[in-house]
Amino acid sequence: MKYSKLLREILSLLFMALALVFVLRRVDPYQLLTCVGEIRPMDLVLTSFMSILAVLSSTFRWYLLLSSLRKIPLKRVLSAVLSGYYLLLILPYGAGHIAKVGLIGGDYYDAVGSLMLGMMIETLLFVLLLAPALHNKHLLGAIAISIIFSAAIIKKIDKNISGVERLEILCKRIPIVGNLLLTLEKDLEIVKDDLKRPSLLILLSFLSLLAQLCGIWILVRSLDYNAEISDLAIAFASSIFVGFIGGTPGGVGGNELGLAIGLERAGIPLESSLSIALVFKTLFQYVYAPVGGIIFHLKMGSQG
Repeated sequence: MKYSKLLREILSLLFMALALVFVLRRVDPYQLLTCVGEIRPMDLVLTSFMSILAVLSSTFRWYLLLSSLRKIPLKRVLSAVLSGYYLLLILPYGAGHIAKVGLIGGDYYDAVGSLMLGMMIETLLFVLLLAPALHNKHLLGAIAISIIFSAAIIKKIDKNISGVERLEILCKRIPIVGNLLLTLEKDLEIVKDDLKRPSLLILLSFLSLLAQLCGIWILVRSLDYNAEISDLAIAFASSIFVGFIGGTPGGVGGNELGLAIGLERAGIPLESSLSIALVFKTLFQYVYAPVGGIIFHLKMGSQG
């Protein structure tokens, strides 16, 4: 465990070094700063609004799923979401999401299961948007089949109680996996019993995704370039993928590089693409880290 953590840190540092070399060899720092300065103030305000919309959409989605399982204040959910931006930057890649769940209190598996279900819905919507952009009909077919297959499983579990019993057995054997599956099953049961709830969850997930893509589009237009929704979707996917491969805390460096490469593919010069990526990442993640840090430490201090 100790050696794997050390190896992960070394690989992350190596990735950051390679990314820095790539940028320094291909980007003129003066031109990069000039591009950042050319972004119109009104567009920065609009992008900030999109950022707030994305945060509120994901917060209300998590709150909606949690409140269906137990009573919980919206303020606590928002505090956990904001603290998560701080935790993402100080903890290993992906650990920030796990850590912020602990700030909710109560049943840990209720909180993490609800968070996972919300992220799964948004991911599915993004894949549906990305598939036509990649002109991949097979991917669309696989998604459709998986949705039908999942619906059939849920229906079968609903008719046959032994499905739940099997989950309980799994919960005893592997507590973490079993409890998460039980929580997801409870969430799905509640969601499918109320048509308004899944519709609202999909709407909130769509708003969160749309706000992020609109944020990129506004910055692209601010520098007098144009990009199709398919180009934005591919660039956004590239940001997520490179951030994941890099493994740095919060995807620092990897997200920006991936987004810049994706936008360059769409015909936008690399200096402009990188300036868009830096401003986007700042407004959609980094700007919340100080606020999240204050909230986190105040909460930890109040708990002794």
